[in-house]
Amino acid sequence: MCAISGLITKKAWRLEVIKSMCEIQKHRGPDYQGIYDDSLNNISLGHQRLSIIDTSNLGSQPMQSEDKRYVITFNGEIYNYIELKKELERFGYIFLSNSDTEVLLKAWIHWGESCLDKLTGMYVFSVYDKQKLTITIIRDKIGEKPLYYLHTQNTFAFASEFKAIMLLNGKEGKFNFDLNFTSDFFGLMWNPHSDGTLLSEVKRLEPSTILKYDVRSKNIELKKYWDLKVDPDISNLPYFEAVERYRELFEESVKLRLRSDVPVGVMLSGGLDSSAIAAFASNHIQNLHTYTLVFDNKNSEGKYAKEVAKHLGTRHEELHIDTKNIFDRIIKSIGHYDDLSTIDGGLISTKMMSDILKKNGAKVVLLGEGSDEINAGYGKFSLSKRPFNWLPAILRDSLFYYAMSRYSIFWKGYIKNSILSHRMIDHHEKNLLRQYTGYDIKHQLPNHLLMKVDRATMASSIEARVPFLDPELVSFAYSLPAEYKLHGKWFTPWKNNEKYILRDVARPYLPKNIIDRKKFGMMLPINDVLKLNLNYMQDVLMSSDSQIYQIYDKKFIEKMLRKSKQSYNNSQYSWFLWKATIFSLWCQHFRLSN
Repeated sequence: MCAISGLITKKAWRLEVIKSMCEIQKHRGPDYQGIYDDSLNNISLGHQRLSIIDTSNLGSQPMQSEDKRYVITFNGEIYNYIELKKELERFGYIFLSNSDTEVLLKAWIHWGESCLDKLTGMYVFSVYDKQKLTITIIRDKIGEKPLYYLHTQNTFAFASEFKAIMLLNGKEGKFNFDLNFTSDFFGLMWNPHSDGTLLSEVKRLEPSTILKYDVRSKNIELKKYWDLKVDPDISNLPYFEAVERYRELFEESVKLRLRSDVPVGVMLSGGLDSSAIAAFASNHIQNLHTYTLVFDNKNSEGKYAKEVAKHLGTRHEELHIDTKNIFDRIIKSIGHYDDLSTIDGGLISTKMMSDILKKNGAKVVLLGEGSDEINAGYGKFSLSKRPFNWLPAILRDSLFYYAMSRYSIFWKGYIKNSILSHRMIDHHEKNLLRQYTGYDIKHQLPNHLLMKVDRATMASSIEARVPFLDPELVSFAYSLPAEYKLHGKWFTPWKNNEKYILRDVARPYLPKNIIDRKKFGMMLPINDVLKLNLNYMQDVLMSSDSQIYQIYDKKFIEKMLRKSKQSYNNSQYSWFLWKATIFSLWCQHFRLSN
């Protein structure tokens, strides 16, 4: 796990800025910094390394091919690098290291873009071809690893984190807030815009996308190399065969993600998803280390996590957090919240857990993210059942979007984005559950949840791995009949019918009450935090130099504060004030203004 950066410009400050881009991302890879510079072609590449596979210097980057034609910078892990290495050795390739980076570089040299069909992993990597004078950047199929880029008439820049691109603000003209994006950011739980950011000049590379930059012409080409598809053989599998195949795929996914030259642990909430991961991981690691976050001893998940740990025989540790100190931690960590698309209670929870893990010497943890999306674990997926499936598509999709955006106080934004979501849902797919799970997999996961996990863990130099998002497992789950995941044909909120097949997959390995209990997230008690810090937030928001006034007028902010004081438990106002305060502090931290 690492940070990558690149800068192609004739400007005299190129080397100075690439070094700064590395430094500002050092938390992602504190073990080694590498810089490659081709002054003849005005290209600089940077890398910050977190040593996980082959911790020797032989795995350092940017890494060049033996003939010096290719230079690779790589963020992520290739889990099946051992198998690929053996295959490449049969073609005569000789390896100087035991790193997955060298395997990836030689796979690219041998197969070109076809190697992407062979990779199992999470990744963003760039390959500079000195002969063709092109830079090719590839993001993984699901979007586990991030990539931002800037493309102007004179400059092309890319980096793992948004703030590294922001270093060019003022050097490549003054950056501007994207008002469409910001209005959605404040009004909704997450932002549906696939490639947008808070700044109109900076873009996100979408998942399963190849970006090719031609150094001579300065043009960019974008193309998709993978998409979710239904496998008819899977969609027709009898249920018990589907359970066994799911179990095999999940077992293999967990096993591959345990490959590491440093210790691996599991973030254990006590829910079904993380408990299943811990159960399968404990089959391959003796004395597996599991961790649970507990807020003021009030987190009801703690007792369930402890029960799972006892059942599996793991080395279990409870990480206790005092909510009185949370806001101070948030302020001190403001620079890690990147483009702000990740701001919610879950991000802060994961960030605080990662801080403690770092102090304990941990480097790699497995998480249960992605399970709800592939296994239909949210209540909103019941809109695929009767009687909702009788509604017109536009109305049903609006209800689906409302279920994701229920904290919105801006009906104009909600209506606009519900229409946008309706357009983004694949209505060619007749299975309604596939429409909605496909939407979440393609959009909500990479644009919000996975970004949150990446920022929260990497801020503490912790590598997060998510076994549920192995592309083969994702495609398998996507292809399954709806009733295998969401049991029953009718909407029955009083029953625990979601993630039905996963419960049967995990049933032989976990206690019955863990298998059958209701979903309960390991979330920050945000309303408690707001109660304790409302005066501070008021001072921030009412400050004359607050950048919130680029978006909202003072009367509106005063109204939100007043309503929040009148009703602490109104989550709509809580979310707005939370985001507005973080936005103001974030702009202040980065000295960003319009």
